[in-house]
Amino acid sequence: TPLYSSAASDVYKRQVMPLGDFRFQIEAKFLSGKAGLILGNNKNGHYPYEYLIDFTRKATGIRNSKTAQQLVPVGDKLAPFPTQVWHRIVIEVVDEQLSLSVDGVSRTSIQLEPGLFSLVGLYVHNGESVFRNPVILRGPLPTPGKKKK
Repeated sequence: TPLYSSAASDVYKRQVMPLGDFRFQIEAKFLSGKAGLILGNNKNGHYPYEYLIDFTRKATGIRNSKTAQQLVPVGDKLAPFPTQVWHRIVIEVVDEQLSLSVDGVSRTSIQLEPGLFSLVGLYVHNGESVFRNPVILRGPLPTPGKKKK
């Protein structure tokens, strides 16, 4: 069953998970407004969302949230996403390196600030989006091309 979010204001859905490396994959259809993924933790007891991966029809980007009021872009803005179609999004965090791929194509990889993530969330801001088939795989994750012993 898809998760359908229509937001007159912000809507957040959150999953608490154990600390460590992980892969999060989900299918998303962006209809309007801004939507995205949230990575965070509860280490500081204040604002738990550290990174936001934003998807809009104009641009895609990653922001580091120092506080609720201070969101700092990380890396280059990426190409926009076509709306009204399903996209398969995969976020992988291994050894403080975040990799983002969309529809099987690697989009970016950034070095994260030190810290482990225990929260993964979805958000919709002033728009509508549909999400389905969320999967979280916890680490240690295999390195692509490396054979298990």
